[in-house]
Amino acid sequence: MPIVNTRKSLASITVPATSTPTPEQPIQISHPQYSGVSVDQRWTAKADLLTHVEGSSWVVDYYSQVLGVDSPLSGQQLSVSSAYQSYKKIKDFELKVSSALSTSQDDESKEMTVSGSAIVYHAVIPNEGDMFIADIGEGKTGLFRVTSTVKKSIFKTACYEINYSLDTDQQEKKNDLENKVVDTLHFNKDYITLGKDPLILTSDHNALLSLKRAYEVMSHQYFKKFLSHEYKTLILPNQGGKSIYDPYLTRFLLDTVDNWECQDARLVRQLSVDDDPLMKGSSLWTALLKRESQYLETSFTSAGLVSARTFSTNPRFNGIRYTGVGYVVYPTDAVVNVDGELYTNTKPLSELRIAASAPKQGQLNAMVRAVNLHAPQGQWSDIRAVTYDEHYVLSQAFYEKNEEQSYLESVVWRFIDGQAIEAQVLIDATKALNNWGALEQFYYTPIIMLMTKSLIMEGR
Repeated sequence: MPIVNTRKSLASITVPATSTPTPEQPIQISHPQYSGVSVDQRWTAKADLLTHVEGSSWVVDYYSQVLGVDSPLSGQQLSVSSAYQSYKKIKDFELKVSSALSTSQDDESKEMTVSGSAIVYHAVIPNEGDMFIADIGEGKTGLFRVTSTVKKSIFKTACYEINYSLDTDQQEKKNDLENKVVDTLHFNKDYITLGKDPLILTSDHNALLSLKRAYEVMSHQYFKKFLSHEYKTLILPNQGGKSIYDPYLTRFLLDTVDNWECQDARLVRQLSVDDDPLMKGSSLWTALLKRESQYLETSFTSAGLVSARTFSTNPRFNGIRYTGVGYVVYPTDAVVNVDGELYTNTKPLSELRIAASAPKQGQLNAMVRAVNLHAPQGQWSDIRAVTYDEHYVLSQAFYEKNEEQSYLESVVWRFIDGQAIEAQVLIDATKALNNWGALEQFYYTPIIMLMTKSLIMEGR
Protein backbone atom coordinates (compact mmCIF):
# COMPACT_ATOMS: atom_id res chain seq x y z
CA MET A 1 0.00 0.00 0.00
CA PRO A 2 1.51 3.29 -1.04
CA ILE A 3 2.26 5.88 1.53
CA VAL A 4 0.55 8.58 -0.49
CA ASN A 5 -2.64 8.00 -2.44
CA THR A 6 -2.33 10.29 -5.46
CA ARG A 7 -5.66 9.23 -6.81
CA LYS A 8 -7.56 10.72 -3.93
CA SER A 9 -10.24 13.12 -5.15
CA LEU A 10 -9.37 16.79 -4.96
CA ALA A 11 -12.89 17.39 -3.74
CA SER A 12 -12.11 15.52 -0.59
CA ILE A 13 -9.33 17.92 0.22
CA THR A 14 -10.48 20.64 2.58
CA VAL A 15 -8.82 24.01 2.35
CA PRO A 16 -8.90 26.08 5.52
CA ALA A 17 -10.94 29.22 5.16
CA THR A 18 -8.88 32.40 4.89
CA SER A 19 -10.05 35.26 7.09
CA THR A 20 -9.86 38.87 5.94
CA PRO A 21 -7.11 40.61 7.96
CA THR A 22 -8.28 43.36 10.21
CA PRO A 23 -6.78 46.70 9.04
CA GLU A 24 -4.35 48.24 11.50
CA GLN A 25 -5.77 51.18 13.38
CA PRO A 26 -3.51 54.23 13.62
CA ILE A 27 -2.27 55.03 17.06
CA GLN A 28 -4.16 57.98 18.48
CA ILE A 29 -2.13 60.25 20.68
CA SER A 30 -5.11 62.46 21.47
CA HIS A 31 -8.78 62.63 20.79
CA PRO A 32 -9.46 63.52 17.11
CA GLN A 33 -11.62 66.48 18.10
CA TYR A 34 -9.02 67.88 20.48
CA SER A 35 -7.39 71.10 19.33
CA GLY A 36 -4.24 72.15 21.16
CA VAL A 37 -3.30 75.68 22.04
CA SER A 38 0.07 77.03 20.89
CA VAL A 39 1.59 79.63 23.14
CA ASP A 40 4.39 81.85 21.92
CA GLN A 41 6.43 82.67 25.00
CA ARG A 42 8.63 85.21 23.27
CA TRP A 43 8.27 88.75 24.57
CA THR A 44 8.44 91.66 22.16
CA ALA A 45 8.62 95.24 23.35
CA LYS A 46 5.52 97.21 22.45
CA ALA A 47 7.64 100.00 21.00
CA ASP A 48 9.17 97.50 18.55
CA LEU A 49 5.72 96.50 17.32
CA LEU A 50 4.84 100.14 16.70
CA THR A 51 7.26 100.18 13.77
CA HIS A 52 4.83 97.95 11.85
CA VAL A 53 2.39 100.65 10.89
CA GLU A 54 0.21 100.31 7.83
CA GLY A 55 0.48 102.99 5.20
CA SER A 56 2.75 104.43 2.56
CA SER A 57 5.99 106.01 3.74
CA TRP A 58 6.31 109.76 3.29
CA VAL A 59 9.60 111.33 4.39
CA VAL A 60 9.21 114.93 5.54
CA ASP A 61 10.97 117.65 7.52
CA TYR A 62 8.77 118.00 10.60
CA TYR A 63 8.59 121.15 12.71
CA SER A 64 7.39 120.32 16.22
CA GLN A 65 6.31 123.20 18.45
CA VAL A 66 8.35 123.80 21.61
CA LEU A 67 5.63 124.34 24.18
CA GLY A 68 5.71 125.42 27.79
CA VAL A 69 3.16 124.80 30.51
CA ASP A 70 1.01 127.79 29.55
CA SER A 71 1.80 127.87 25.81
CA PRO A 72 -1.30 127.95 23.60
CA LEU A 73 -1.64 125.72 20.52
CA SER A 74 -1.86 128.70 18.24
CA GLY A 75 0.33 127.35 15.46
CA GLN A 76 2.70 129.44 13.39
CA GLN A 77 2.18 133.18 13.48
CA LEU A 78 4.38 135.43 11.41
CA SER A 79 3.80 138.32 13.76
CA VAL A 80 5.17 136.45 16.79
CA SER A 81 8.89 136.73 17.53
CA SER A 82 11.12 133.69 17.70
CA ALA A 83 11.62 134.49 21.38
CA TYR A 84 8.01 133.51 22.03
CA GLN A 85 7.52 130.83 19.37
CA SER A 86 10.09 128.16 18.55
CA TYR A 87 10.29 124.76 16.87
CA LYS A 88 12.33 121.58 16.85
CA LYS A 89 13.14 120.51 13.32
CA ILE A 90 13.18 116.75 12.71
CA LYS A 91 14.81 115.92 9.40
CA ASP A 92 13.90 112.82 7.40
CA PHE A 93 10.93 112.07 9.62
CA GLU A 94 8.74 109.28 8.27
CA LEU A 95 4.95 109.51 8.16
CA LYS A 96 2.72 106.56 7.32
CA VAL A 97 0.04 107.95 5.03
CA SER A 98 -3.40 106.54 5.80
CA SER A 99 -5.33 108.89 3.53
CA ALA A 100 -3.71 110.32 0.42
CA LEU A 101 -3.92 113.99 -0.45
CA SER A 102 -7.34 114.97 -1.72
CA THR A 103 -8.61 118.24 -3.13
CA SER A 104 -11.92 119.91 -2.26
CA GLN A 105 -13.46 123.31 -3.01
CA ASP A 106 -15.61 125.56 -0.87
CA ASP A 107 -18.86 126.31 -2.70
CA GLU A 108 -19.07 129.92 -1.53
CA SER A 109 -15.48 131.16 -1.45
CA LYS A 110 -14.29 128.79 -4.21
CA GLU A 111 -11.18 128.26 -2.11
CA MET A 112 -9.31 125.03 -2.81
CA THR A 113 -8.27 122.81 0.11
CA VAL A 114 -5.69 120.01 -0.07
CA SER A 115 -5.78 117.68 2.93
CA GLY A 116 -4.80 114.20 4.06
CA SER A 117 -4.04 112.07 7.12
CA ALA A 118 -1.16 109.94 8.35
CA ILE A 119 0.12 107.95 11.33
CA VAL A 120 3.03 109.37 13.34
CA TYR A 121 5.51 107.14 15.17
CA HIS A 122 5.56 107.36 18.94
CA ALA A 123 8.94 109.14 18.88
CA VAL A 124 7.06 112.42 18.37
CA ILE A 125 3.89 113.62 20.08
CA PRO A 126 2.23 115.83 17.43
CA ASN A 127 0.24 118.91 18.31
CA GLU A 128 -2.27 120.92 16.41
CA GLY A 129 -0.36 123.69 14.68
CA ASP A 130 2.79 121.66 13.96
CA MET A 131 4.16 122.11 10.46
CA PHE A 132 6.04 119.93 7.98
CA ILE A 133 7.54 120.33 4.52
CA ALA A 134 7.18 117.45 2.08
CA ASP A 135 7.50 116.55 -1.56
CA ILE A 136 4.20 116.96 -3.45
CA GLY A 137 5.42 115.80 -6.85
CA GLU A 138 6.90 117.38 -9.96
CA GLY A 139 9.92 118.50 -7.98
CA LYS A 140 7.91 120.78 -5.74
CA THR A 141 7.61 120.92 -1.97
CA GLY A 142 4.58 121.93 0.02
CA LEU A 143 4.13 123.34 3.51
CA PHE A 144 1.48 121.52 5.58
CA ARG A 145 -0.18 122.44 8.86
CA VAL A 146 -1.39 119.79 11.33
CA THR A 147 -5.09 120.50 11.90
CA SER A 148 -5.94 117.76 14.43
CA THR A 149 -4.36 114.80 16.26
CA VAL A 150 -5.81 111.59 17.68
CA LYS A 151 -3.97 109.19 20.00
CA LYS A 152 -4.46 105.61 18.78
CA SER A 153 -4.00 103.81 22.10
CA ILE A 154 -4.61 104.30 25.80
CA PHE A 155 -1.01 103.34 26.58
CA LYS A 156 1.70 105.90 27.18
CA THR A 157 3.71 104.65 24.21
CA ALA A 158 1.37 104.98 21.25
CA CYS A 159 1.13 106.20 17.69
CA TYR A 160 -0.88 109.25 16.69
CA GLU A 161 -3.04 109.94 13.69
CA ILE A 162 -2.79 113.45 12.32
CA ASN A 163 -4.87 115.36 9.81
CA TYR A 164 -3.17 118.08 7.82
CA SER A 165 -3.83 120.57 5.08
CA LEU A 166 -1.69 122.48 2.59
CA ASP A 167 -0.86 125.94 3.90
CA THR A 168 -0.69 129.23 2.01
CA ASP A 169 2.02 131.89 1.72
CA GLN A 170 4.49 129.03 1.79
CA GLN A 171 7.83 130.69 1.06
CA GLU A 172 7.38 133.39 3.69
CA LYS A 173 6.30 130.83 6.27
CA LYS A 174 9.16 128.47 5.39
CA ASN A 175 11.65 131.24 6.07
CA ASP A 176 9.89 132.09 9.31
CA LEU A 177 10.02 128.44 10.42
CA GLU A 178 13.76 128.19 9.82
CA ASN A 179 14.34 131.37 11.83
CA LYS A 180 12.41 129.87 14.75
CA VAL A 181 14.23 126.50 14.83
CA VAL A 182 16.08 126.09 18.14
CA ASP A 183 17.17 122.47 17.71
CA THR A 184 17.66 120.17 14.72
CA LEU A 185 17.32 116.41 15.06
CA HIS A 186 17.49 113.50 12.64
CA PHE A 187 15.10 110.55 12.56
CA ASN A 188 16.47 107.01 12.31
CA LYS A 189 13.72 104.39 12.21
CA ASP A 190 16.13 101.49 12.80
CA TYR A 191 16.81 102.69 16.33
CA ILE A 192 13.18 102.07 17.31
CA THR A 193 13.61 98.31 16.83
CA LEU A 194 16.85 98.49 18.83
CA GLY A 195 15.01 100.07 21.75
CA LYS A 196 16.80 103.40 21.33
CA ASP A 197 15.66 106.97 20.80
CA PRO A 198 15.28 107.42 17.02
CA LEU A 199 15.85 111.18 17.27
CA ILE A 200 19.55 112.03 17.31
CA LEU A 201 21.47 115.29 17.24
CA THR A 202 22.93 116.56 13.98
CA SER A 203 26.47 116.18 15.28
CA ASP A 204 25.84 112.55 16.22
CA HIS A 205 24.08 111.95 12.91
CA ASN A 206 27.03 113.30 10.93
CA ALA A 207 29.47 111.28 13.02
CA LEU A 208 27.51 108.09 12.40
CA LEU A 209 27.43 108.80 8.67
CA SER A 210 31.21 109.18 8.74
CA LEU A 211 31.54 105.92 10.65
CA LYS A 212 29.34 104.09 8.16
CA ARG A 213 31.44 105.31 5.25
CA ALA A 214 34.65 104.45 7.10
CA TYR A 215 33.37 100.95 7.92
CA GLU A 216 32.43 100.31 4.31
CA VAL A 217 35.86 101.42 3.08
CA MET A 218 37.69 99.44 5.79
CA SER A 219 35.85 96.19 5.08
CA HIS A 220 36.31 96.39 1.32
CA GLN A 221 39.98 97.32 1.52
CA TYR A 222 40.71 94.67 4.12
CA PHE A 223 39.49 91.75 2.02
CA LYS A 224 41.08 93.19 -1.12
CA LYS A 225 44.45 93.23 0.64
CA PHE A 226 44.46 90.02 2.66
CA LEU A 227 42.10 87.56 0.94
CA SER A 228 44.17 84.92 -0.87
CA HIS A 229 42.42 83.76 -4.03
CA GLU A 230 44.79 80.78 -4.15
CA TYR A 231 43.73 79.44 -0.74
CA LYS A 232 40.29 81.12 -0.62
CA THR A 233 40.96 82.40 2.88
CA LEU A 234 42.87 85.08 4.82
CA ILE A 235 46.65 84.70 4.88
CA LEU A 236 49.16 86.66 6.98
CA PRO A 237 50.98 89.21 4.82
CA ASN A 238 54.72 89.69 4.23
CA GLN A 239 55.87 86.32 5.55
CA GLY A 240 58.59 85.66 3.00
CA GLY A 241 56.45 83.50 0.76
CA LYS A 242 55.22 81.32 3.66
CA SER A 243 51.44 80.80 3.82
CA ILE A 244 50.29 81.21 7.43
CA TYR A 245 46.66 80.80 8.47
CA ASP A 246 45.13 82.13 11.70
CA PRO A 247 41.86 80.23 12.35
CA TYR A 248 40.90 82.45 15.29
CA LEU A 249 41.00 85.69 13.32
CA THR A 250 39.22 84.13 10.33
CA ARG A 251 36.40 82.82 12.51
CA PHE A 252 36.10 86.22 14.18
CA LEU A 253 35.73 88.06 10.87
CA LEU A 254 33.15 85.62 9.54
CA ASP A 255 31.15 86.14 12.74
CA THR A 256 31.26 89.93 12.55
CA VAL A 257 31.14 90.87 8.85
CA ASP A 258 27.89 90.07 7.05
CA ASN A 259 28.03 88.94 3.44
CA TRP A 260 25.80 91.80 2.32
CA GLU A 261 28.22 94.31 3.83
CA CYS A 262 31.13 93.18 1.69
CA GLN A 263 30.88 90.83 -1.28
CA ASP A 264 34.46 89.60 -0.87
CA ALA A 265 33.57 88.28 2.59
CA ARG A 266 31.55 85.54 0.88
CA LEU A 267 34.75 84.23 -0.70
CA VAL A 268 36.48 83.58 2.63
CA ARG A 269 36.70 79.90 3.50
CA GLN A 270 37.17 78.74 7.07
CA LEU A 271 39.73 75.93 6.99
CA SER A 272 39.03 73.06 9.39
CA VAL A 273 41.38 72.55 12.33
CA ASP A 274 38.74 71.02 14.60
CA ASP A 275 40.44 67.64 14.95
CA ASP A 276 42.71 69.27 17.56
CA PRO A 277 40.89 70.00 20.87
CA LEU A 278 43.43 72.70 21.75
CA MET A 279 42.10 74.81 18.87
CA LYS A 280 38.60 75.03 20.36
CA GLY A 281 39.35 77.23 23.34
CA SER A 282 38.65 80.91 23.96
CA SER A 283 40.86 83.68 22.65
CA LEU A 284 41.17 87.45 22.54
CA TRP A 285 38.58 87.45 19.75
CA THR A 286 36.05 85.68 22.00
CA ALA A 287 36.34 88.44 24.60
CA LEU A 288 35.88 91.07 21.89
CA LEU A 289 32.78 89.40 20.48
CA LYS A 290 31.20 88.86 23.90
CA ARG A 291 32.49 92.15 25.35
CA GLU A 292 33.30 90.26 28.52
CA SER A 293 36.75 90.30 30.14
CA GLN A 294 36.22 86.98 31.93
CA TYR A 295 36.78 85.17 28.63
CA LEU A 296 40.37 86.39 28.73
CA GLU A 297 40.89 84.39 31.92
CA THR A 298 40.40 81.16 29.97
CA SER A 299 42.03 82.33 26.75
CA PHE A 300 45.49 81.58 25.46
CA THR A 301 47.82 84.56 25.50
CA SER A 302 50.77 83.36 23.44
CA ALA A 303 51.01 81.41 20.21
CA GLY A 304 53.46 79.89 17.80
CA LEU A 305 53.28 78.18 14.43
CA VAL A 306 52.75 74.52 13.58
CA SER A 307 52.87 72.84 10.22
CA ALA A 308 49.54 72.18 8.55
CA ARG A 309 50.87 68.67 7.87
CA THR A 310 50.50 67.84 11.56
CA PHE A 311 46.70 67.96 11.39
CA SER A 312 44.40 65.03 10.67
CA THR A 313 45.02 62.81 7.66
CA ASN A 314 41.40 61.68 7.60
CA PRO A 315 39.87 63.15 4.40
CA ARG A 316 36.40 63.03 5.95
CA PHE A 317 37.33 65.94 8.22
CA ASN A 318 38.09 68.07 5.17
CA GLY A 319 40.99 69.38 7.23
CA ILE A 320 43.63 71.98 6.57
CA ARG A 321 46.28 69.36 5.82
CA TYR A 322 45.27 69.07 2.16
CA THR A 323 44.57 72.75 1.43
CA GLY A 324 48.14 73.72 0.55
CA VAL A 325 48.50 76.12 3.48
CA GLY A 326 51.91 75.83 5.09
CA TYR A 327 51.49 76.85 8.73
CA VAL A 328 48.80 77.46 11.33
CA VAL A 329 48.79 79.82 14.32
CA TYR A 330 48.77 77.51 17.34
CA PRO A 331 48.24 78.35 21.06
CA THR A 332 51.16 77.57 23.34
CA ASP A 333 49.33 78.07 26.65
CA ALA A 334 45.81 76.92 25.77
CA VAL A 335 43.34 76.43 28.62
CA VAL A 336 41.64 73.12 27.87
CA ASN A 337 38.65 71.19 29.14
CA VAL A 338 38.57 67.53 30.16
CA ASP A 339 38.80 66.42 26.55
CA GLY A 340 41.92 68.51 26.08
CA GLU A 341 43.47 66.98 29.19
CA LEU A 342 43.14 63.55 27.60
CA TYR A 343 44.66 64.79 24.35
CA THR A 344 48.28 63.68 24.18
CA ASN A 345 49.11 64.40 20.52
CA THR A 346 50.28 67.97 21.12
CA LYS A 347 51.70 69.37 17.92
CA PRO A 348 55.37 70.34 17.81
CA LEU A 349 55.97 74.04 17.31
CA SER A 350 57.84 75.10 14.23
CA GLU A 351 61.05 77.11 14.51
CA LEU A 352 59.46 79.57 12.10
CA ARG A 353 58.15 82.77 13.68
CA ILE A 354 55.74 85.41 12.38
CA ALA A 355 57.81 88.05 10.63
CA ALA A 356 57.45 91.70 11.63
CA SER A 357 56.01 94.25 9.24
CA ALA A 358 58.68 95.06 6.67
CA PRO A 359 57.14 95.33 3.19
CA LYS A 360 59.44 94.01 0.51
CA GLN A 361 59.57 94.62 -3.18
CA GLY A 362 56.99 92.54 -5.01
CA GLN A 363 54.76 91.93 -1.98
CA LEU A 364 52.43 94.52 -0.47
CA ASN A 365 54.82 97.45 -0.80
CA ALA A 366 52.51 99.28 -3.20
CA MET A 367 49.46 98.65 -0.99
CA VAL A 368 50.70 98.97 2.59
CA ARG A 369 53.40 101.29 3.87
CA ALA A 370 55.90 100.30 6.52
CA VAL A 371 54.95 100.84 10.14
CA ASN A 372 55.96 104.22 11.52
CA LEU A 373 55.12 104.55 15.18
CA HIS A 374 56.28 108.16 15.24
CA ALA A 375 54.17 109.43 12.33
CA PRO A 376 51.95 112.44 13.16
CA GLN A 377 48.74 110.47 13.78
CA GLY A 378 47.73 111.87 17.15
CA GLN A 379 47.04 109.32 19.85
CA TRP A 380 46.78 106.51 17.32
CA SER A 381 50.50 106.78 16.71
CA ASP A 382 50.81 104.93 20.03
CA ILE A 383 50.48 101.37 18.81
CA ARG A 384 52.79 98.40 19.18
CA ALA A 385 53.85 95.96 16.52
CA VAL A 386 52.10 92.60 16.57
CA THR A 387 55.53 91.00 17.15
CA TYR A 388 56.35 93.35 20.06
CA ASP A 389 56.62 90.37 22.42
CA GLU A 390 55.60 86.70 22.52
CA HIS A 391 51.97 87.45 23.36
CA TYR A 392 49.18 86.88 20.86
CA VAL A 393 48.30 90.01 18.80
CA LEU A 394 48.43 92.45 21.73
CA SER A 395 51.23 92.87 24.24
CA GLN A 396 51.74 91.49 27.71
CA ALA A 397 50.71 94.86 29.15
CA PHE A 398 47.25 94.39 27.63
CA TYR A 399 46.72 90.92 29.09
CA GLU A 400 47.91 92.14 32.49
CA LYS A 401 45.92 95.37 32.11
CA ASN A 402 48.67 97.59 33.45
CA GLU A 403 49.66 101.20 32.79
CA GLU A 404 52.18 100.30 30.08
CA GLN A 405 49.46 99.60 27.52
CA SER A 406 49.47 101.35 24.17
CA TYR A 407 46.64 103.69 23.25
CA LEU A 408 45.08 100.99 21.05
CA GLU A 409 45.17 98.49 23.89
CA SER A 410 43.55 100.95 26.31
CA VAL A 411 40.72 101.61 23.83
CA VAL A 412 40.21 97.86 23.39
CA TRP A 413 39.85 97.49 27.16
CA ARG A 414 37.30 100.30 27.24
CA PHE A 415 35.33 98.45 24.58
CA ILE A 416 35.49 95.09 26.36
CA ASP A 417 34.43 96.70 29.65
CA GLY A 418 31.38 98.23 27.96
CA GLN A 419 32.52 101.84 28.31
CA ALA A 420 31.52 104.50 25.81
CA ILE A 421 33.92 105.22 22.95
CA GLU A 422 33.54 108.53 21.16
CA ALA A 423 32.85 108.40 17.44
CA GLN A 424 35.76 110.76 16.73
CA VAL A 425 38.17 108.30 18.34
CA LEU A 426 37.25 105.63 15.80
CA ILE A 427 37.13 108.11 12.91
CA ASP A 428 40.73 109.06 13.74
CA ALA A 429 41.66 105.37 13.87
CA THR A 430 40.33 104.74 10.37
CA LYS A 431 42.50 107.59 9.09
CA ALA A 432 45.60 106.41 10.95
CA LEU A 433 45.55 102.69 10.18
CA ASN A 434 46.79 103.16 6.62
CA ASN A 435 50.12 104.24 8.14
CA TRP A 436 50.45 101.01 10.11
CA GLY A 437 52.42 98.03 8.88
CA ALA A 438 50.86 95.21 6.90
CA LEU A 439 50.80 92.80 9.84
CA GLU A 440 49.35 95.48 12.13
CA GLN A 441 46.64 96.23 9.58
CA PHE A 442 45.92 92.52 9.28
CA TYR A 443 45.28 92.10 13.01
CA TYR A 444 44.21 95.56 14.21
CA THR A 445 41.80 96.55 11.43
CA PRO A 446 39.23 93.84 12.38
CA ILE A 447 39.28 95.21 15.95
CA ILE A 448 38.61 98.74 14.71
CA MET A 449 35.88 97.38 12.41
CA LEU A 450 34.10 95.64 15.30
CA MET A 451 34.19 98.73 17.52
CA THR A 452 32.99 100.90 14.63
CA LYS A 453 30.12 98.58 13.79
CA SER A 454 29.07 98.37 17.44
CA LEU A 455 29.02 102.15 17.74
CA ILE A 456 26.90 102.42 14.58
CA MET A 457 24.40 99.91 15.98
CA GLU A 458 24.29 101.63 19.37
CA GLY A 459 23.77 105.04 17.77
CA ARG A 460 25.93 106.83 20.28
